[in-house]
Amino acid sequence: MQPEAPASVTLASLLPGQSGLVRDTDALSPGDAAYLRALGIRPRSRVRLCRQGGPCIVEVGCGCGGPCCRVALSRHLAVHIIVEPMPA
Repeated sequence: MQPEAPASVTLASLLPGQSGLVRDTDALSPGDAAYLRALGIRPRSRVRLCRQGGPCIVEVGCGCGGPCCRVALSRHLAVHIIVEPMPA
């Protein structure tokens, strides 16, 4: 029996301190998707929610061995970023 893949959720629904692997940003306009890519938020990137709300504070690039940064995202963007929650 294979382990079940974690369910995908929106970035906005993660709990503060919880990390996730970005799976999809396709529901956004091309301009918004390009903006997220410029911030480092793209499929297969690791993110950690620092604060929920408006704006959401998100740490980008954590756990990959390189530097990470924090960015503020509107709740509108955060609810359209699909992530796979990662174990703590």
